Amino acid sequence: MLQFSLLLLTQFFIKARSQQVLPQKNLLNNTQQIAFNKRIRIIAVSQLKQTLSDNIKTSMKARELERVKILRNVQSVVKQIEIDRQTELDDAQVLEVLQKQLKQRQESLTIFTENGRDDLAAKEQFEIDIINEFMPQQMNQDEIMALVNAEIAEQGATSMRDMGSVMGVLKNKTAGRADPALISKMVKDALQG
Repeated sequence: MLQFSLLLLTQFFIKARSQQVLPQKNLLNNTQQIAFNKRIRIIAVSQLKQTLSDNIKTSMKARELERVKILRNVQSVVKQIEIDRQTELDDAQVLEVLQKQLKQRQESLTIFTENGRDDLAAKEQFEIDIINEFMPQQMNQDEIMALVNAEIAEQGATSMRDMGSVMGVLKNKTAGRADPALISKMVKDALQG
């Protein structure tokens, strides 16, 4: 009912202003204007979040319960971060969340494998495979090295003091497509050698 009345109010203001019946100044007080703006604001949904949501629905219809559980877990982490930051996450930020989730599971996989817990390691590997479906194609080492060398040459970096600026640019260029630890190692080797 509230949305319908806001729609009517909007139409009234548009029609009244076009006919110059009402003065051009805003007739709503500040609190009403804020509420009004929130109601008519169009929120652009991240393509990655939409894909995640669509995959949850598809998995539910196919009765893939383990897959649904993992996807819902990832979706809940994204939503929690949005609530904490009080903003909508864009694709780059959702990708960062997916990378963190992937890294946590890879660390767990390593620990479980070292301790001989093959059952838990298999579960973690299954989760890694599902999360990897949402990640962009990973760059190979040759592509990363070429990018590292190009950025070092572009910035004129010569020592380890320049590593931070090189890493900052490379992190943005390779977002989600390369492991930052591998990039860091390559930059360090290139600057030292």
